[in-house]
Amino acid sequence: MKTKILAITMITFGFVVNAQKNFIKDLIVNITSPKELTDDSNNSLNVQNAYKVQLVTRGTGTQTGAEYLVWADDSIWKLRAVNLIGTTSNRPSLVVENNTVKVKTNHANNYPIRVFVKELNSLVHGVKPNIFGASYQWQREASNLFYKDGNVGIGTDKPISKLDITSGEYKTSFSGNALTFKNSGKTSYIDKRDTGNLMFRMGENYNHALVIDRKLNVGIGTTTPESKLDVNGIITAKNEVRSKSSNPAILLDETDVADKNWHMQVNDGDLKFYEVNDARSSWSQKMIIKSGTGNVGIGTTPSTSYKLHVNGNIANKVGTGGSLTLFEENADRRNRIILGADAQGAYIKSTWGNGGTSTISFRDQNNERVLNVLRGGNVGIGTKDTKGFKLGVNGKIAATEVKVATYNNWADFVFEKEYKLPTLTEVENHIKEKGHLENIPSAKEVEKNGFFLGEMDAKLLQKIEELTLYTIDQEKKLNTQNTRIEKLEKENILLKSLLERVSKLEKQVNN
Repeated sequence: MKTKILAITMITFGFVVNAQKNFIKDLIVNITSPKELTDDSNNSLNVQNAYKVQLVTRGTGTQTGAEYLVWADDSIWKLRAVNLIGTTSNRPSLVVENNTVKVKTNHANNYPIRVFVKELNSLVHGVKPNIFGASYQWQREASNLFYKDGNVGIGTDKPISKLDITSGEYKTSFSGNALTFKNSGKTSYIDKRDTGNLMFRMGENYNHALVIDRKLNVGIGTTTPESKLDVNGIITAKNEVRSKSSNPAILLDETDVADKNWHMQVNDGDLKFYEVNDARSSWSQKMIIKSGTGNVGIGTTPSTSYKLHVNGNIANKVGTGGSLTLFEENADRRNRIILGADAQGAYIKSTWGNGGTSTISFRDQNNERVLNVLRGGNVGIGTKDTKGFKLGVNGKIAATEVKVATYNNWADFVFEKEYKLPTLTEVENHIKEKGHLENIPSAKEVEKNGFFLGEMDAKLLQKIEELTLYTIDQEKKLNTQNTRIEKLEKENILLKSLLERVSKLEKQVNN
């Protein structure tokens, strides 16, 4: 029995000796002269084994060192830096060059490196570094600790994300602590400040996107929210924004102008618009939209009879293509603007007739047409039939001045040399035959067709100019006759003087 026990003991000791081996190497290296890491027999490392390697730089005042795991995956050497101590260039490191594990530094000078190696002989290919336990899957460099193999679970053995915390909480207690999210060079933060505020920050410039303070006020674009939701910027809602209370309201507070704020509120079902001061002590209702009817009152509470009730002046200024439309949905599409205190006042009415012809008529309180604007722009005063003219008036016109802007057939041609002036005999004969002057319409024609003012003025001017020529001719004839008369009068005086002398001579002869 003792012999069997001894045999078992010897076999166990032999396995331990073959499975794990420790040895030390002293090497001198620099950045350009790395040295191969060999086993205790100075042979290349065995691809069937795994190695835990610790390196220390000797003979310097700096504390530099490193710890690596070394293994072969399908005969290809792999490294993992488990712990890197120091940041100077003389810190030792392992590298794989041409599938050979080597020791080097990043310094140009030679440095002595002591290497402590723990060799684990697995006797098979495909050994993995996790044979050393979970503590060697975490890696450290200076003060940084990190894990690169997969997901980390706290409170769970089946983590489904890089960090999965289940049935617990994450606590930090240092000043200005934060959770950092980084992807494709873009960084975001959730930052817990000493003031108790929770801040969500975006980008490398730490721009504050959202803040939740200790009063549970939320600020977007501001770090000092003054209400449950304080937004410094534009809000866009794809669906709806709700304000729910007994009198829900929205306040538009203009900060750069004193006492000029607007308050929109629902009260008794009506939507009301107020102008309020900064102290909220002065409220002036400017507009109301009544519930049920939808009637709108500006400067007043709207009447139940009108969709829009305005207490004050109305100005309508529209741009290209704009209009002010009043429309009544019925068979003849009639609508009106009433000018007066009530429905009995004068009004402006638009009427659509057969064929789409429209008329805008201005009517008095007795529904009599005073003025009509027809389609095409013709205007009728006292009538809606302008006979095709731009202005038709049924009644008398009083004006201080009437101007015909242009007229091409003015009568100055009468004074031209080529003009043949009718003789007075011809004029007399035409009057006897026609009963009126030539080219002047008769009374019956005027009664039937009226006349054109510009044309008639030109015809009358023609007659005046003809009469002027007649007068000038008569003047010339009168002047000639006067000259002859004066000559005859002189001759008569002379003749009378001669007769008197003859008479005296006869008396003298007879005596």
